[in-house]
Amino acid sequence: MKLIIRILISLMIASTFVYTYYDNKLEAPEKITNSINDFELETTTIPTAEEGSLLTIEVLINGPVDSTLNYQFRSSRNLQNENTLLRLYARMPLTKPDSSGQAFSTRLQSPKKGAATYYYFEILDPIGRYKAGLKMPDDQPFKILGVGNVPGWIKYSQLALLLMAMFSIALAMMLASECKDNYAYTAESVKWFMASLICLIPGIYLFETISRMHLLGESWQGVPFGSNLSDNLFQILIVFIFLLILGSKQLMAKSEQKAGIISKSSYRKFATAALVLSFIAFVLHGRIDVGAAVVKINSYSILALLFLSYAVLHFKAKNS
Repeated sequence: MKLIIRILISLMIASTFVYTYYDNKLEAPEKITNSINDFELETTTIPTAEEGSLLTIEVLINGPVDSTLNYQFRSSRNLQNENTLLRLYARMPLTKPDSSGQAFSTRLQSPKKGAATYYYFEILDPIGRYKAGLKMPDDQPFKILGVGNVPGWIKYSQLALLLMAMFSIALAMMLASECKDNYAYTAESVKWFMASLICLIPGIYLFETISRMHLLGESWQGVPFGSNLSDNLFQILIVFIFLLILGSKQLMAKSEQKAGIISKSSYRKFATAALVLSFIAFVLHGRIDVGAAVVKINSYSILALLFLSYAVLHFKAKNS
């Protein structure tokens, strides 16, 4: 019965973690509003669009609308981005479907996969003075990221591998929590961590790379470390589990605890840390917003700390 409960809990954890990971991969549309000079503007963002598609971008405008005002859509051109002076963006008039409606719109070709188009809205008076506008809350332009189509066999293969990897980590952690007086549980826990690596390595290094190439035309950035927080977190997780297995192989004896790099009491703590690190990699990565430089510094620092901790434990074990 306990085995069934452990399996069910592990499946629940794995499903939740992997679902959140895929849900965080691409941004969801967001409703943005702004009120200024008696105008109220509202739009729904289009974070991603399939390359080659024709988009309709719409903004709702409430206020003193009249024919003397200029309603403009400003979008980036080639080689321009969010750091370009916004006054250099291309101008395009917004069209109004009917005289009584509040919706203004324009048509835009989606960018190529991996490329981005930036845009915002503005209202000018007859002599070109600014009356109102709409950007992101941080005063940055809106962004549309072009994406490609990922083949189904890539999606589902990676999904299966990540589910199995996360299931193995969760089950290994639960077995570790009960291994104080049961040597068999310790050995089983280490084996499940091995199984997680067997699934994580191809799921991340191989299928994530292929998926990223189809989706954005770019490779996985985690080797050794890049500016993508998700990639770096998964590589840290893989290294952590590898060191955990390497330091715990002596604990797989079922009859007695042998002297090893990681003791049985420490092993339980490290196993829990593996689940916490998995939670950060799968669930929290989309909610952590830091700069590329900070991502790299923290990633290298954490990796250095892992190897230093392992070296200290190894030295203690050799001299005990």
